Order: sequence, then C-alpha cells, then structure tokens
Amino acid sequence: MHYGQTEIIICDDAADLGQKSAEAVASTINHLLSAQDEVRIVFAAGESQTTFLAALAEEDIQWDKVVCISMDDFWDPRMPEEF
Repeated sequence: MHYGQTEIIICDDAADLGQKSAEAVASTINHLLSAQDEVRIVFAAGESQTTFLAALAEEDIQWDKVVCISMDDFWDPRMPEEF
C-alpha cells in the first residue's frame, strides 16, 4: 500500500513494528557498509524505541563499524562549559 511515494506498512503490534523497522534499518546499514568503512547513525531515545532497538541488536550487522549516537547524548554548543 502506498500514499504517494511513501510505502505504508501495517503491523500487528509493537513487536512486529520493531522487527520490521529493525530489518529495514539493518538492510540500509549493511548496504552502506558495503560501500564505505563506517556508518554513523543517530537513534531516538524513549520508550517508543524499545522493541525496535531490541530487534536491531539481534540483526547481523558489523557493529564495530557503526558509530551510534543517542538523542539523549545531545549537547547544545550554546550551553556554558560547566554543563
């Protein structure tokens, strides 16, 4: 199913959504790693990401070539250095 050029995927539940999302992201990471030495990716934080991150951790990915950044690690350069 599509909405314009966007593919719409219907999931049974949060676990299914996490699994399908993890498979898509793993495919993209592996595709990028076939063309470059390293991939950098920013992951969202929060409860809504739990099933996705758990499923992604089980995917066959060369994690030693992936630099992961969590949104929780965001640093605002406008903040004083004491923080």
